Amino acid sequence: MSQEENTPTPEELKIEIQEEDGFLATPKEEKIRAQIVENLGTELADNVELVDKLVKSKLEDMKKFGKVVGQKRKWRESTLKKMEVKPTKDEKPKPKKEVTEDKWRKRMDFVTFNRDLSKEEVNEVIAYAEGKGIEYDEALKTPFVKSAIESMRKTAKAEKETPPPTKRTPKPGEDTKKKKYPSFEDWSSKKKAKSVE
Repeated sequence: MSQEENTPTPEELKIEIQEEDGFLATPKEEKIRAQIVENLGTELADNVELVDKLVKSKLEDMKKFGKVVGQKRKWRESTLKKMEVKPTKDEKPKPKKEVTEDKWRKRMDFVTFNRDLSKEEVNEVIAYAEGKGIEYDEALKTPFVKSAIESMRKTAKAEKETPPPTKRTPKPGEDTKKKKYPSFEDWSSKKKAKSVE
């Protein structure tokens, strides 16, 4: 069952809100007392204390139920507001920037002659050049673009050299530094020296 099948229409919500108005209106104490006396019969109706307790209990239950209905009604009203169709403004979609054949060729020439630049670096140079209205090669020579490329390369190098995090946690008292073991030749020479002695 999908969410759309469970969602009531605005008309259904309005009808339910009108029905809930009856629950929110608290009936008078006299009406409740009369209903209780009628339900109890003539024998228990003479017991005033019992009738008063039952009336008080019924009024408290109705107040609690009224709160729940009020919360439900508030939610429904907010849902109705969200569901109302808002008039859309006549907004024209932004036209996509068309890449002319001349621009495309310039980009390809720039990429071909600057193969040492990464894709992100090329995009940065092109964006800067188009923003300033200068040629790509001129933009590549500006100090701003040079520092941006240098920063991108430092970041990429740091990311490359940073080892991935491990999931292992050192045990208490365990040395977290790697132990340097001697090479096989050093180990065997020390072992031979010990055996000769």
